[in-house]
Amino acid sequence: RGGTFNIFFADTNTFKSALLRNIAVWIARYNADMFMEEFLKTKKRPTVLFISLEDGSKEDMNRYYSIMTKTDLMQADSFNVALENFRGNYNTIIDITHVNVNNDAVMNLQTIDNLVHRLEEDNYTVIAIIVDSFDLMSPSDEDIARRVTDETQLLTNRAKAIEKWIGDKPFPLITAHQLNRAGN
Repeated sequence: RGGTFNIFFADTNTFKSALLRNIAVWIARYNADMFMEEFLKTKKRPTVLFISLEDGSKEDMNRYYSIMTKTDLMQADSFNVALENFRGNYNTIIDITHVNVNNDAVMNLQTIDNLVHRLEEDNYTVIAIIVDSFDLMSPSDEDIARRVTDETQLLTNRAKAIEKWIGDKPFPLITAHQLNRAGN
């Protein structure tokens, strides 16, 4: 559903990244009929924008390949074989656009908005945004200016900003957050 903010809270080592990757795949696999008419009319390809703020993007891509093909990427005989395995198991009009962000890069709502606009200019329609992980997003310029350092306050401010930003968008934003031992 468009205009919604969905966040999954979980403890460490509970496969939050895998859950988010599976959600992206499920959206792509099981919603093609919903977007086919618009695609035929506008020729804009629907895509799930998957933004990874986690380290280890190579590991993430190996996991994603395994989810899609039910095989191990490292066991493919060649790049072409790996690509054919992937294409054969991914039969939908919906793309998944992956953006891996370095630790030193800024990833805030303005950056996400810019990515959405860039995809629209490249003839895509964003149907969902998935951010892995909520707690790794950059603080807002306002929080930086006010020198907010309390982690709970930063997360609260970020969640309120996302709810406000996503409200009029035609797509949901889905993310996960790692709870610490104190439960926040």
